[in-house]
Amino acid sequence: MGAVVTVETPRQVLRHKVYARQLTPGRGAPAHGLYWGEPTLRCCVGPDTGFTYLMRE
Repeated sequence: MGAVVTVETPRQVLRHKVYARQLTPGRGAPAHGLYWGEPTLRCCVGPDTGFTYLMRE
């Protein structure tokens, strides 16, 4: 938590801070619970799905 993620685009540099993480059993977890409008990183964690929620600084 608190890590900063920087995303560079041709027009701007965006900085986001990690504010929450969640581990959901199984792969291909449904989208409910995602926060629309801010980036969410999704990855496989063994047999489960991990979500990392970001908020613009």
